[in-house]
Amino acid sequence: MNVARIKRIVGSAVMGLVVFGAWAYAVNFHHPDRRLVSALSQGAFSFTFSLVVMSITEGTFAWTAGRRWQVPVSIAVPVAISIGCAAMIHLAAHTPSIVLTLLGPALVGTAYQTAYVLNLRRQSRR
Repeated sequence: MNVARIKRIVGSAVMGLVVFGAWAYAVNFHHPDRRLVSALSQGAFSFTFSLVVMSITEGTFAWTAGRRWQVPVSIAVPVAISIGCAAMIHLAAHTPSIVLTLLGPALVGTAYQTAYVLNLRRQSRR
């Protein structure tokens, strides 16, 4: 794996840690005894999950190089894995409204995934 690819993956993971850790802190702000733990656990999860998903994205993009369906497959595979894994976690946690719980992250994640893959395509054409 080249240095540029590693930087992109780690940068995405750090962004996930900061954004979703801050989100967890904010939504748990009125629980001073739990807000920091919530932020750290969500940040750690987001960092780790982003590392895995973006590695899958980079691998899928490289594996499908030169194929007409490179972009849609490089978006769809990681998104499906992300939503599937998150759904299993929420099923295990007995989350009451899994679809609504995943709706926001799925939309944000798919938008980010699309922008990321389109940027990969743009860079590969240089």
